[in-house]
Amino acid sequence: MTIEEINEMKIIDIRSLNREDLIDIRNLVIDESMNVSDRVHSFLQQVKNPFTQKFGDYILVVGYDEDSKETIDDKMVCLAKKYSQIII
Repeated sequence: MTIEEINEMKIIDIRSLNREDLIDIRNLVIDESMNVSDRVHSFLQQVKNPFTQKFGDYILVVGYDEDSKETIDDKMVCLAKKYSQIII
């Protein structure tokens, strides 16, 4: 997979996606005994486009903000705080 191909996948219009062509991420099988490189390769082979998958009836488009200063860890902490709040 080339950088150009990845960049094309990243900018795909969600309206052009066919739900039946997408892999349901609930059906992904990744052998955790493999090294990281092989697991990434396995993931890419299964999903075809790492930016688009489906979850049941929902189409997911995955992206990220290249200019963000926050790390994935920062975002996960915020998410955990959000869901651990008690609402009265």
